[in-house]
Amino acid sequence: MRILRYALVFSAALLIPGFLAAEPVPISVHGSLATVEVRLNGKGPFRMLIDTGATACSFSAEVAQAIGATPEFRVVDLTPGGSRIAAATKSVQVALGSHIASGVHFSWRESLPGRETGMRTDGVLGQSFLSRFDYLLDFRAKQMLLDEDNSMQGKQSVRVAFERAEGRMILKAANREDGAIRLVLDSGASNLSLWHSNTPVSPNSLAQALTYAGRKSVSLARMSYLAIGDHVIHGVDVLIPEDVVAGAGEDGLLPASLFRSVYVSNSKSYVQLTR
Repeated sequence: MRILRYALVFSAALLIPGFLAAEPVPISVHGSLATVEVRLNGKGPFRMLIDTGATACSFSAEVAQAIGATPEFRVVDLTPGGSRIAAATKSVQVALGSHIASGVHFSWRESLPGRETGMRTDGVLGQSFLSRFDYLLDFRAKQMLLDEDNSMQGKQSVRVAFERAEGRMILKAANREDGAIRLVLDSGASNLSLWHSNTPVSPNSLAQALTYAGRKSVSLARMSYLAIGDHVIHGVDVLIPEDVVAGAGEDGLLPASLFRSVYVSNSKSYVQLTR
């Protein structure tokens, strides 16, 4: 439907001075995850995992060498699976479609989940790039639009304000078992996750989950509902890790793949979620 709308307005766009339609960039959808091709320092293309839950972008040592990137400082790389010290730089140029951003923060990190699931990626496109734009991530149409104005809200959409903590977007939500909770909108997460929950755990539900820090033990529970703004999702599976190293202020992760599309307005600090 979105592709048809752009087809209909294309001829009109040519007649309106100063009007510039957002350019769709194709994405590849792999289950709950999405990747996009970018150029780094004028080289590539490289396939990057779109990860709204990552504070910074990252790449492998091989990609860093290929684009001539060198470490400038070190950072503490904090994820729900653990923490580590990583080399980093703020001198990478990223080109996505017709959009170019300079001075983007990247850290050195291998993609363990990508290797083990068979999804080849060269790195992660995180908030150090994504937060510079308003954008639409459309899983159904398999496209991403930067500098998109998506102010229209349909019946299946809900608009939710977000706040930032450690560079990530945190949304307020609620469920019957835990009451009010704060979730990081995370397009790099495959499942809803809560660090602590009163949701009853299913018998014999202990499993292993892949994280950037390796495999972690988790319990599987069935949440009666999850309320986000005026929207209610009934019967949601949730992962509860046995141990977690979390950032400041969040209770868990909200996977972007729960929605057909996600529009992020960084300029006005809200997201529009469409089921």
